[in-house]
Parts: sequence; C-alpha cells; structure tokens
Amino acid sequence: MNGKYGFINNENKIIIEIKYYSLGDFSDGLCIARENFSSPYGFLDELGNVAIEFKYIINDSNDITSFSCGLALIKKRKQIWIY
Repeated sequence: MNGKYGFINNENKIIIEIKYYSLGDFSDGLCIARENFSSPYGFLDELGNVAIEFKYIINDSNDITSFSCGLALIKKRKQIWIY
C-alpha cells in the first residue's frame, strides 16, 4: 500500500500495521524494520511490538542481519553490535 509494508496472517488480518518502509523476514521471532527511507533500523516481534529500538543508522542494508540462533550482527563504520 503506497510503498509501505506490513504483515497479514492467512486470514487476511493485519498483524503488523502497513506503515513500514522496509521489513525483513522473521527469524528467531524478530524481523528487521525501517520506518522510512532516512530512519534508523530496529527489530519488531511477531505482534508488531518494537523489540529492539529504532536506533541503528547504517550505510548499507548488508550491514545488518536477521537473527539466527539468538544473535544478529549490526555493523556501523568501525563499530559492531551483536544482539
């Protein structure tokens, strides 16, 4: 809808509001999300709650990974955060 993304279930019920600029796939119960083109990245849970705040401003979308085995890698310049 208007270039925005969200998630629906198999009954067409909106689970995560259709308002995000980008959303990743769910992995370990979390997905990468970005509210608009210039906003920082964060992570949502499967109910659409912010699980990890939108604070990661990165240069390249390849510098942030989905969760795997309870960890995600976020790289910004010379800093690396692991959750």
